[in-house]
Order: sequence, then structure tokens, then C-alpha cells
Amino acid sequence: MKKRPGQISGQPAAPLGPDAAPPSGWGWREYLAALVEAHGTLTAVAWKLIERGEGPDDVASVERALRRLRERGGREGGLWGQRVLRRFGVPRAIEDRLRWMGLYHSPFNDLPIALCEDQLRLWDQPPVSVSRARVWLELAAASLALRKRAFDDARGKLAAAAKTLSLPDPQATSPADARVEIALARAYLESRSGTPDQVPGYLQQAEHALDAAGGAVTTSDRACFQARLVDQQAFRCNQAGDYAAPCPLPMCIPSRAIGAKPAWRLAVCSWEIGCRRASMPWPPASTLAMAATRGCA
Repeated sequence: MKKRPGQISGQPAAPLGPDAAPPSGWGWREYLAALVEAHGTLTAVAWKLIERGEGPDDVASVERALRRLRERGGREGGLWGQRVLRRFGVPRAIEDRLRWMGLYHSPFNDLPIALCEDQLRLWDQPPVSVSRARVWLELAAASLALRKRAFDDARGKLAAAAKTLSLPDPQATSPADARVEIALARAYLESRSGTPDQVPGYLQQAEHALDAAGGAVTTSDRACFQARLVDQQAFRCNQAGDYAAPCPLPMCIPSRAIGAKPAWRLAVCSWEIGCRRASMPWPPASTLAMAATRGCA
């Protein structure tokens, strides 16, 4: 059938993805829009690149390059993508979202696994996937693998996250909480995959990283990390039958500072230690829940 003439809007057609569907996720267009919002204009962004010695001295040429980069969508950004990421990094608001997905004790890991995987696919594209902020995607993927008991996959994701943190960082913004998360996740992995001898070393790494972080870790996250340390140390002692071993971390952490999941874990591990020492049966779940909500395990 012959195509009938119609109105031509004059607007460029939206680029299609490889499966002929509109692209989705957070790509170069959204990234540059965030930079323009932070710095005022695209010209201001170009001048900051020139001041850093990134590219030619002609601001018009830099602006044209940024406009071309904006049309890359979720594809590789090439040389100019690398230059912009070196100069500006990932916006703080975006990294906070990624961090929310990467921390095991965040509500993200309470969502169904399929929904979490969908979210990771949306973010796992340039510019995020070629920046240092991808460490949070790798940690989130490792947590999902642990939830599915895909231990080999989890080990690979944690190795990738550690490699990402080891890369040179021109902005010196290496997230301290990511180092704690990697150590705790590795301890959990080894405790479940038959190599418990490595657990104490990883827990020690987590404690040292948490101490070295100082104020870089929020009070709430610090309490959550401590709760997870207590949980894993108690699990290790119970697995070894060492029920009399004292817990080296404080067991009374306000639940309002750590949320329901870590408070529950504190309650479980403390009740387990107490009941094992006294040779008592496990208390009912309602009792454990009450202990958690009281905030003192």
C-alpha cells in the first residue's frame, strides 16, 4: 500500500535501541543535563574541561563534542566520555542511588530478585558502567548472586568490585563504605561456600576499613555495618560450636539507627548465643521480633 502524505513535525526521530525499542536508562544525555544543571550552561561545562586541559582550547569545538556525546545515549562515549568523567565524575545524587542498590543492608535487597535485576539492567550502561561508580552495580549484582546461592558468580562480581576500587581515582573519591561492603560480602560468601577459614581475615578487613573511614560513613550505615559484623561473628562462633566466646562488638544498637533488618539480625544472633550457652530451645519468632523492635539485642 502506498504511503499517504502526512504532516512532518520537523523533530528528529528518537534513536532506537538494538531491538528496535526506545532506549531506556540513564545515558549520556541525562548525564550532560545534570552537568548543565549544576554549572549553568553547556558552555560553562566546556570551559571547565578546557581549564583542566581536557581537549582543544577552542570552547566552540568542545561544545560541539559535548553535543555529539549527548546523542550517544547508552553507548560508549569514546574519548570525550572519558574526559568528562575524569573531570566531573558521576553526580552525587546519582551515586547515592547506586549506593542504595549496592549496600546489602538497604531496602533494595528486600525487593524481589527479578525486580532488582531489572533495575540493575537499566543502570548498567555508559556512563555509569564506565565510571568508578559502577562498583555499586557490581556489589548489588554480588548481593543478588548470594541471594540466589550462585556463589561462583558472587565471587566474580566481588573481584570485579575490588578491581574497580583499585583503579586510579583523579578525584580521590574512593567510597570507604564500598570497601567495608566488599569485605563483609566476602566473609559471608566464604562462610556459606565451605571455606570458613578465610572468614576471620575478611571480618578483620571490614573492621579496619570501618575504623579508617571515620566520618566518611554515616552514623546509620556505621551501625548497620556493626550489626552485620556481630551477626557474622556470632554465626562463625556457633558454626564452630564455640558458644562461650564473647562477642567483641556492642550488642545494644538502637534499632531506629539501623532499621528493621539489621535489628532483626542482631536479635537473632544474640538470642542464638544466649540460648546455646544455656542449652535452651529457640524462642518463638514473635519473641525475636519483639527484641529487635526494642532496639537492644
